[in-house]
Formats: sequence, structure tokens, C-alpha cells
Amino acid sequence: MKEKIWVVVIGCFLTLPIVAYAYQFGFGLWESNREWGEMGSAIGGLYTPILSILTLIILVKQFQLQKSMHNHEQRATSREIVFGMVEKYATKIESMFTQEVVDELVVLAELEKNEPEARRLISKHLDILTLWASVHAYLKNYKKQEPRIIVDLASVAVLHLTFNMCATLEQAFVTHMCGPSEERFEYWFMNNA
Repeated sequence: MKEKIWVVVIGCFLTLPIVAYAYQFGFGLWESNREWGEMGSAIGGLYTPILSILTLIILVKQFQLQKSMHNHEQRATSREIVFGMVEKYATKIESMFTQEVVDELVVLAELEKNEPEARRLISKHLDILTLWASVHAYLKNYKKQEPRIIVDLASVAVLHLTFNMCATLEQAFVTHMCGPSEERFEYWFMNNA
């Protein structure tokens, strides 16, 4: 509907000089070159700025559209990379799990910071906690950049590690590996599950 209105407006705008000329000087087939030249000069003098302005408007709109498309493509590429990295790290962590490792990570998540047992478990599972640090960073950053899609990204980790394991890893990582100002990434979308 909008396009039809613009076509009508532009069509009226382009016929206006011819209508104005015909109203003022009449319209017909003239016999002298001078009369044709005067008409061409008048019409050309009116159409040149009109077409220049229309061309400028089209170029600005085209630039805006290209910029929007470029931003969309960059976000899509970034999304693909981030999702791939989270899946890669979650898969690597998943491959390191045994029942003993899972049990020890659950114990670590429940221990207070700087307890001797916590230090022993951290050093034993430093590779898993280091991989989780990357997942944690992606989740926290993505939550700020793309809040509408964070559920999808968090679901990638949950798919490989289960919700409880993700929450356990997050608790252990934030408690034992981060400073006091670091907050846990909350899997709020799974709280009622």
C-alpha cells in the first residue's frame, strides 16, 4: 500500500511541470524550432532538480537498506560463531564426564571458597572449569548483546550437559574461580522445569 502511494505521489510530482507549462503556454505541435527549444528548456529546467532530488532520495534509501542488510549479516555470522563455540566447549566438557567427575563437581559447587577440599577439586578439574569459563563468558556477553536469543544459546549448553550440570558448573565456577563481583548466569527459563 505504501509503495502505491509513493508511485502516485512521484507520478503527480513528475507530471506537474508538464501540466504547469501547458496551462501557462498551451500545448501543441509547434512549427518553429525556437518554440520547441523554449519548451524543452523550460521542462528541462524544472525536471533537472526534481530528478536530482529523487535520485538523491533513492541513493539514501539504498544506502540505509545496504547498511541494515550488512548489520543483519554480521549479527547472523556472529550468532553462528558463538553458537558453534558454545557447542564445541559443551561437547568437550561432556566428553570428560564420568560419574566420579560429576559427583566431584557437585561437591565442589557446594563447598565454600578456599576450603582445602575445594582447592584439591579445582586443581583436579581445572580443564573442565577452564572450558566452562569460556561458556560462561559467551553466555554473559550474549545476554547483553542479544537478549532475545539468549535462551537458544543457553539451551545449547543444556542440551549437552543437562540443566542441573550447567547450574552446578556455573555455581562452582563463580564461587571458586571468579572475583566477588561476578554474578552467576541464571538459567531462569528452566527454573520451573
